Amino acid sequence: MKAIISFLVFVGMVLLYNGAHAQDVIYMNDGRKIEGKVTKVDDNIVKYIKADDPNNYEKTLGKINVSIILYENGTHEVMKREETLAKKLKKDFGRHLINWDGLDIFALNVSFAYEYFSKSGKIGVRVPLSLGFKNTWAEERFQVIGQHGRIFATGIDINYYPAGQGTGAYFLGPSFGYSTIRYYPQENYYSPMKFVEQYALHFVQGVVLQMGKRVALSGAVGIGILQKHSPVNDWEWKQTQSITLRGSIGYRFGYTKE
Repeated sequence: MKAIISFLVFVGMVLLYNGAHAQDVIYMNDGRKIEGKVTKVDDNIVKYIKADDPNNYEKTLGKINVSIILYENGTHEVMKREETLAKKLKKDFGRHLINWDGLDIFALNVSFAYEYFSKSGKIGVRVPLSLGFKNTWAEERFQVIGQHGRIFATGIDINYYPAGQGTGAYFLGPSFGYSTIRYYPQENYYSPMKFVEQYALHFVQGVVLQMGKRVALSGAVGIGILQKHSPVNDWEWKQTQSITLRGSIGYRFGYTKE
């Protein structure tokens, strides 16, 4: 209420001031005022001629920097401040994100992921799903030794966003994965193909970039360990270091104001 009264008093004072001066007055957000003739106001700029300019040179101001314009006829115009996309996404960021991993297509896999964000925007739970479409026809006929391909993969990621959401959001956290692959283990072209289970644990960090309200680009890299059954002995497990890399494009929805 006090803020409204203060604003009305401010407008009243400047209107009285303007009545005594036959010219337009531009009040800036930083407290400065410019006297002259306003020639144009559009969505982004304010053009004016300064009162003490003998050459009548037209100057331009960014509308975002202007608070109010008082015209010589006694009318006034309050500049509406549109929130930037970054500020809007901080408040209402869309709590659902579906991603397609474009990099994985080079390995002949089709991979998607769904991520749900907490109300604060600082926690994301991501569930990937991937299906392999490697050329099994070639594998069955030529059986290249050691050749393998993904059949199925899934998992769960817990992503922490320290600064919350916005046009750019950095995240980090653990990633747990499970997958099955095809494998020809022995140096025998007629050896049967085996199915091998793999488990992975990575520490991942990356960024989500909002290209607008709906479209998001994201990338991440992680390092960790990969544990799998030995292709030779099903009872033996092998553990190796592993690096994961992903790059995706996504669709975001679930805004409070759709």
